[in-house]
Amino acid sequence: EINEDTVKTRLHRARGLLRDELYARAGAASAEAFQFHASRCDRVVALDCSESAVMRAQRRCADLPHVHLAVGELPGAWPAGRFDLIVFSELGYYFDTGELVGLRNRATDSLVPNGVLVAVHWLGVSEDHVLSGDAVHRVLRAGRGLRRIAQFRDGGFRLDTWERT
Repeated sequence: EINEDTVKTRLHRARGLLRDELYARAGAASAEAFQFHASRCDRVVALDCSESAVMRAQRRCADLPHVHLAVGELPGAWPAGRFDLIVFSELGYYFDTGELVGLRNRATDSLVPNGVLVAVHWLGVSEDHVLSGDAVHRVLRAGRGLRRIAQFRDGGFRLDTWERT
């Protein structure tokens, strides 16, 4: 099960893999992730389809004016702009392969040169997942214009990092 402690552990492990000024995240379920990145980034943009998750995150990040949260559903509500870092966290397995390829391409096109795409997904099985965590990372790995620079696998989850070439 994904909870705040799990997110904190994953973020702590990922700390050494991330370096950025501008950050976009799809899925606002954990304000912990925003606070982690907001301390390191000039601007944070996050999107979640859950209004209650966005409201919860807005309350927790109220004192962080450079954190921008919005309600929206991917793939249609992609945030405008170019980013140093885009994170797909616990998200990819809710899309079929074609939709995920489109999201991957949109993410790649939204990265600045040498920008980073990070994906972190649980490796367990759930009835509401269309793809497994490993399948998500295979689709992302197959993308054009991305070079994998780091990977981490532990405790039922995996984290991969790609750089835009």
